[in-house]
Amino acid sequence: MNEFSTTVAQKKRIDFWLLPAPKFLNAETFKSVKNKFPKDCLAIVSTNKIFITWLKLRLNNVFVGEFLGPTQQIKNPLDFETL
Repeated sequence: MNEFSTTVAQKKRIDFWLLPAPKFLNAETFKSVKNKFPKDCLAIVSTNKIFITWLKLRLNNVFVGEFLGPTQQIKNPLDFETL
């Protein structure tokens, strides 16, 4: 059984979001790293650090960071640009 099926079978809440062209990268907080990402990057946002570590070990070209939101700079942490 794969990880997703196990999560659904155990009735755990899915706590991650896929954000194409995330707007939070425009915040001053990410100014120093924003230019390192391609324009068409995808963000996976989660409150589960273990899940993010699990993903990082399985994917290439991963940047891991963290922030609190909403804030003055990041009004809607899950907002993204439509491509």
